[in-house]
Amino acid sequence: MHYSQAARDPQWNVVMRVEMDALQENRTWDIVPQEEGMQVIGIRWVYNIKMHPDGMIEHFKARVVAQSYKQEYGIDYDETFASAIKMQIVHFVFAMATIKGWSLIQLDVKNAFLHRDRKETIYME
Repeated sequence: MHYSQAARDPQWNVVMRVEMDALQENRTWDIVPQEEGMQVIGIRWVYNIKMHPDGMIEHFKARVVAQSYKQEYGIDYDETFASAIKMQIVHFVFAMATIKGWSLIQLDVKNAFLHRDRKETIYME
């Protein structure tokens, strides 16, 4: 789905507003005027529909992501990092829960933010 399609749909508008509100509430960025010479990267929206096991819609999700493929090493960033869990960790947790007799509960994190100091400044529009 493209932004132009989602922007015409009231359901997608609500979840996009929730995402923007969460980003602002968590002080994810500062709004600054664009100056000449700034290396500016764009953003895009990623849309997903979460389903129940029976195929019914659980909820809509929209996330803002940086178009980081337009960044240049040493100018816009020094390294990349993506917060993703490795399957070995999932298997380990399942194994420990089985061994220890622990109960497992599924948790869906609505908004997750990694807090880390950045040396470089990244400009997005």
